[in-house]
Amino acid sequence: MDDVAGTTGYEYDEVGRITAVNLSNGKKIKYSYDEYGNISKLTYPDNTTVQYTYNELDQLTQIKDRQGKITKYDRDANGNITKVTRPNNTYSTIEYDDMGNVIKVVNMGKNPYYNISEELSTFAYTYDASGFITGEVAKNGRRIETSQYEYDERGQLVKVSQTVTENNKFVEETEMVYTYDGAGNRLSAVKTSSDKTLCNIQYTYNDNSQITDIESNCDDDKQTHIVLTYDENGNLKNSTCNDTEKVRDYTYDNENRLKAVKENGSLLMAALYDGNGDRIFRLDYRKNSAYVSNKAGTAENVYYSSNSSYDADVILNEMLIPNGVTNNTAINYELTGYINDINSEYTQVLTEFGANGNTTNVYEYGDGRNSATINGTKGYYLYDGRGSVAGLTGNSGGSMITYRYDAYGNTTKSN
Repeated sequence: MDDVAGTTGYEYDEVGRITAVNLSNGKKIKYSYDEYGNISKLTYPDNTTVQYTYNELDQLTQIKDRQGKITKYDRDANGNITKVTRPNNTYSTIEYDDMGNVIKVVNMGKNPYYNISEELSTFAYTYDASGFITGEVAKNGRRIETSQYEYDERGQLVKVSQTVTENNKFVEETEMVYTYDGAGNRLSAVKTSSDKTLCNIQYTYNDNSQITDIESNCDDDKQTHIVLTYDENGNLKNSTCNDTEKVRDYTYDNENRLKAVKENGSLLMAALYDGNGDRIFRLDYRKNSAYVSNKAGTAENVYYSSNSSYDADVILNEMLIPNGVTNNTAINYELTGYINDINSEYTQVLTEFGANGNTTNVYEYGDGRNSATINGTKGYYLYDGRGSVAGLTGNSGGSMITYRYDAYGNTTKSN
């Protein structure tokens, strides 16, 4: 396969399974299989491996990571995961109802100061007869969020009532109400507390059910008016915030993949894709990042490495020059390259690298993403009952960061 990254080659076994991906930088991703066709070993470009073990039903029960450490999955008779035991002194237990719905998740870790086990987060759920979540209690440390969800006859979420306490003290009680048009488009989202309106968002749509206007007035922020337009393929073309205060323009390639975003005429981000349609390069505005240069190295304070995993001319010609970025302004942009695992249900990023070709981040997978090594520091993922990331834990089992989300999956809190 030839694309902007160069030539990528593929190797197969006698039954047509991918056994190797030969990358354009000379490195290789390799796959081994057990006698039942399950992937038993994944070899990363640096020759480290992740190994997988399955039960008699071909369900994942264990992974051995790149450092040789073990994560185990216990399952019930229905194949549901009931416990995840990680090598960093953390484990998670999951309970289900008779319909297979998750009703409780408990994430346990280790207090790094007292060297004792502690509960990092707990999530409990109730459901209606249709399988919709009607109640949720989310506990992160000393903060507890208790939420009730109401739906209309079409199954659309119409109200979220939430009470928050922290350190056994009342913090707030809020109510979010949603309305919809006949096509199911959300018309409004209004958040109140003690009869005070905290946030009021109104949406307008065109005949194709695309949002064209958003009027937002939340907390102490000034009122925001966003206007959205679309191209003939239905892609978002531009967004204007408060008339001309902030204008963003979006461009796409021939496959309708996002190629670049500009704000008030200046490049914010750009992306390149391989022949499979997966993103392999991303360029982001990071003032004084000192990461991107051309092959001749003519820009001061930036560099090009001959050991890099990409051709700098490709980056210049495909991402920088077409978007008006010159050698003098290239210093303000940070390049991220991606090496992907294409031999899974959905493409997954294995490693990320910078403009000099050095690996910055590495990701490992089991039942979902199991761990991330960010600039040399490894963290293990925790999840809630919805499958969203609840947090990351470090090598000692202590919490590194936690996340909470609203009813539509938007991050509302991280610490």
